[in-house]
Amino acid sequence: MSKIEYPASPPDWICERLLLEAERAAQNDEIPIAAGLYRYDGDASWQEISVAANATITRKDPLAHAEMLVIDEARRGLNLEYLNGFVLVSTLEPCLYCTGALLLTRIDAVYYFARSDKGIRLCDAMDLSLTHKARGEKAGSSNHHPEILPVDSMAERSALLLERFFKQKRQG
Repeated sequence: MSKIEYPASPPDWICERLLLEAERAAQNDEIPIAAGLYRYDGDASWQEISVAANATITRKDPLAHAEMLVIDEARRGLNLEYLNGFVLVSTLEPCLYCTGALLLTRIDAVYYFARSDKGIRLCDAMDLSLTHKARGEKAGSSNHHPEILPVDSMAERSALLLERFFKQKRQG
């Protein structure tokens, strides 16, 4: 089976949809992060499987991150344990919690808009895993390495949504 070559960015309709979902989340007092799970066949054909925004406040569930919600919905809806052949797109670089889920479900590629500056995140975890693997160490390495694709053209818009949200929170 040949490896799929992913484009530098998902299509505009996906980016705009996720940014709109993130804005809606902010209106519901949720941190404005949205994610979507897609099938990409390598021929510019994207099939939407699931889209969600953060719902930690709405659901009173600190685990209701956007990425986790789309992964869970897809796994249940498609009755799959693993999500090989799927692509996750997020408006923010996934946190360590969501990175664990991405690795365990074997998602092929991850696009993210804004880089996170909080805690250990996707790129940190993957760098650490590859470092351990290069040293021949088994502990701390993962046998699954999704392709990681930052979407620089959407980073500023996504970061501004987050910045405005937290500025409003601080102002009370």
